[in-house]
Amino acid sequence: MYDIFVQKCRAAGGTPRSSLDQFNRGEKFQCDQGASGRSTGDARGCQTQAKINIDWVFSDKGALATYKRGREAGQSALDAVLGAQAHNPRAQKSIQDCGAWAQNYLTAKGAPATADQRNNRSVGATDCSCISIVPVGERRAYSVTNRCAQLNVSVLFGGDIARLSPSNDALSNWTRSVSVGPARSDEVIAPDGWTIVSINAYRISAGANSFVCRML
Repeated sequence: MYDIFVQKCRAAGGTPRSSLDQFNRGEKFQCDQGASGRSTGDARGCQTQAKINIDWVFSDKGALATYKRGREAGQSALDAVLGAQAHNPRAQKSIQDCGAWAQNYLTAKGAPATADQRNNRSVGATDCSCISIVPVGERRAYSVTNRCAQLNVSVLFGGDIARLSPSNDALSNWTRSVSVGPARSDEVIAPDGWTIVSINAYRISAGANSFVCRML
């Protein structure tokens, strides 16, 4: 959007007086035309109307669903918001006219400029065979290897502390999630202090979808 303002300013015979950093900070874009000093692209206006139209997308159930479908299809956050406002050309224009500000605002809301690169596909029992978990040497570390598409994996360890405290039952604990790509591996660590460690299950996930694989 900053480049568009620069082009319009020069096409009108003016001289851009604002830098990209100034525009991204929300300052008004300055286009000097002789002594007139004309200005366009008021970022303060972006903080009102454009903000309202962006926030509406995240507050309306139908618009949010449209936004999410756009993101899953590979659209940028800005394009997905514009798609969710397709029924309202005036709202779209207010966002498009504040493109740089709008993208910065979306980033601040936790929506990265590019599409989320995590595979948001469905996962299920057939994906369990993609993962192998084996101990590494004599340490409490276990290597998690993936033979298929990118997955996030968390392991449920079980520990028996009966010898330390007969009144306590076996414990279980999920590890941190590790992201493992095809033919890649990462390590998880079993909890310290347990007399017996076993793997009870592991959770696989791709994007917002997950499945728990139970050990036989």
